[in-house]
Amino acid sequence: MRHQALRQHRITPLTRIAEAYIPALFGDGGSVLASLVGPTGRIEDHKFGRLEGPRNAARLPERFRSWLSGWKIQELVHLRTLDAGNRAVSEDIVFATAPDGRKIEWPFATLAKPSVDGRSHEFFVYYTIWPIIERHTKRPVIFDTPELDTEPSDLLRTYHKCLTTGDMNGLYTVFAQDAYVREPSGPPWSHLGMTQILNYFCTLFRDGAPLMRTERITANDRCLFLEFAVIGWNDRAWPSADHQAGAGMWELNADGKLIAVRVYDDVQF
Repeated sequence: MRHQALRQHRITPLTRIAEAYIPALFGDGGSVLASLVGPTGRIEDHKFGRLEGPRNAARLPERFRSWLSGWKIQELVHLRTLDAGNRAVSEDIVFATAPDGRKIEWPFATLAKPSVDGRSHEFFVYYTIWPIIERHTKRPVIFDTPELDTEPSDLLRTYHKCLTTGDMNGLYTVFAQDAYVREPSGPPWSHLGMTQILNYFCTLFRDGAPLMRTERITANDRCLFLEFAVIGWNDRAWPSADHQAGAGMWELNADGKLIAVRVYDDVQF
């Protein structure tokens, strides 16, 4: 199994920590995860929830292997890392083969941040379970209150307004003509170019538009990672127990237009 790092960023200690998570999770990396988490750190995982401390972190790779019994992990490919200084986000793709021979490209996004004690780390891991069980699994919200230490850009504000109001004309203005949108399950659920992107959003908006709450923003000059909660649909708020967590990476081109949107959630609507 090979981990292919396509580096286009500066390498910092936090970058290395964020990038080490997925190879440890899908390898025999229990001791690695334990050392990354440290004495007071934690992991927020979609399938296994909140795991606090090194002992629980050490058990996670074995639990993942048990859950994926019969699946074969073929390759881990590193896509991109966003390092914002106080947080780093690693995007990775897991190439896997199902027991029935079905092949998938399974996207993961891992946000790493130092814990308060300075000797530990917290990991927030975003992915969909759909490729494994072929149905959505609701992920409860992660944040008790939003952690907005970074203001959204004007472009993100415009995109968010278009997304929550179903404004197709507005979406046309924020995307580059050669942009793509990748859904949480990865290929073949990717949409390249304005025609495919607008067709995708037409389908998405068929039954209304999402109600969303911004939880945290991690950004540099070209990429922005947004952690969010979907709290309703089509102007109808859901009960708090039905709110669902997710995240997405927004990538800009040199002209300041959206060139890529990669979504990491399991939202059922």
